[in-house]
Amino acid sequence: MLKKPAKRVATLALAELEIPDKQPEPLPSGEWGINRAAAMGVHPEQGLQTYISPWTEMGIGDDVELLKDGNVVAQTTIREAAEVGQRVTLFVAPPGTPRPARIP
Repeated sequence: MLKKPAKRVATLALAELEIPDKQPEPLPSGEWGINRAAAMGVHPEQGLQTYISPWTEMGIGDDVELLKDGNVVAQTTIREAAEVGQRVTLFVAPPGTPRPARIP
């Protein structure tokens, strides 16, 4: 019996990360600024709120990691059918704040 290999989505194939509380306009360099309130004031217990758009082959058991400079700063796992096809919300803890191993 032939087993079909799992489809892999390229690491950089996802849409740009959405940060709902970032500056409304980009800086002249094209970068977005994040003010202190967005990073630590809007959700002080959790940190900076981010959204990751759903991906094509999204499914239960997918691990989602948000990287900054090659380091994982937030992560979760798609656990329920209701989460499939929906954007993923992750929170990045402020520097020096311990973060949970997994976001429930």
